[in-house]
Amino acid sequence: MMRLRLTAAPIPEDDIQASFVRWCDLMLPPCVQWTAFPSDGLRTPQGGARLVRLGWKPGWPDWQAVWRGAYYGIEFKRAGNTLSRSKIIRRANGSMRERLGQVERHALLREAGVEDRLVVCTSADEAIAAVRRWGMPARESR
Repeated sequence: MMRLRLTAAPIPEDDIQASFVRWCDLMLPPCVQWTAFPSDGLRTPQGGARLVRLGWKPGWPDWQAVWRGAYYGIEFKRAGNTLSRSKIIRRANGSMRERLGQVERHALLREAGVEDRLVVCTSADEAIAAVRRWGMPARESR
């Protein structure tokens, strides 16, 4: 007889990020300025082209903050998923171009001085722990 093993389904990245963002809304004071830019998600090729035309660059972290003059970034991934790598893509007009991946963008951010202020998290708890490790102030729990 075959034994089945039950495992929990991985939590979607959107749910992990949304949970962390709710915590940020409640707990981070105004001296920590942050934003989240969900650039992956559902978008049309026309919408993606518009973002690129307006200056969007691929590979930046999902959550970004500035505190005390320093930049911080968190990339959210489902358990088992990895950062994307650069690839060659075909444009609508048929020409080819390189699309920078997260691995390469994160390396460039580290070269620019971000160093240990850029992390990949697979849960909201990991992201909260990173914020605390960085020493960002957080309100007391309610």
